[in-house]
Amino acid sequence: MLVRNHSLCPYSDCVAHARRDIQRIKVLVDEERNVELQKSVAGEKKSRSRLDYQYKLWIIPQNCPFCNRPVEVVIDETHNGRNINIRISGNQKIAHRRSVGIKSDLEIKELRGDFDIRKKKILWWNRKYDEDYPWWNQIEKDLGEKIRKNKELAKNDLLQMVEWKFKTFEGRMKKVKKLVEKNSEDEIKRRSREVFQSASDSFKVDNLTRLFGVGPALASTILTFYDPEQYGVFDIHVWREIFGKEPSNLFTTKNYLKLLEELRKLSDRHNLQVRIVEKALFKKNIT
Repeated sequence: MLVRNHSLCPYSDCVAHARRDIQRIKVLVDEERNVELQKSVAGEKKSRSRLDYQYKLWIIPQNCPFCNRPVEVVIDETHNGRNINIRISGNQKIAHRRSVGIKSDLEIKELRGDFDIRKKKILWWNRKYDEDYPWWNQIEKDLGEKIRKNKELAKNDLLQMVEWKFKTFEGRMKKVKKLVEKNSEDEIKRRSREVFQSASDSFKVDNLTRLFGVGPALASTILTFYDPEQYGVFDIHVWREIFGKEPSNLFTTKNYLKLLEELRKLSDRHNLQVRIVEKALFKKNIT
């Protein structure tokens, strides 16, 4: 007779890794070996201490039914119960079933059915974005190709990005353009070269925001135009789609990096550009 128990896959990129109620590894444990603990009594003691119970450890090799990679089911038994762990085969890592939780707010929304993050749905919403905003797409394409080729940002490029980012907010666009005009051409080019050569996300955002008129939202636009594989635009609608209601001080470097982390998780899972994921979330939220 077999006893069925449940635990999670330890591979972080497996679909079963962070699921509590939907997809789990079915661990089949031989009841004969695990229900009855082997006990030994020392002498004529009336009560048993922890030392009176034999510690037992079972290691059962099997494959995760979702990613089909080798895992080991580890069952350790003591006098006060049984713990079941799933670890990567070879003792590289142990993930206890009670300590592994859902990793992101977006995954929680998916489990509740609030948002479908399957790849085909992301591509569908991205396609809707491209169809509905041809002007934005063309500017992004042209400016992106230019700054990737030059490895720097010119003042006129930055002004065009301001128009791109704030086109539907005319008052804000005029205000930001006026501030951007205070920057010298050399200062914009120097900072952008430093940013494009850096590997630090926080340095990139902080360095760009030292320019007049550039906040985290506009900095994210610059980074996205230059490297859409790894960056997305910092927008309130994308935040709402992932985290829900935004804080009063949303547009900070810390919040952008938090948003970027979630976007990259989806990007890695589906092998898509971060920008494609971000556009899909933006389009879905405003529709």
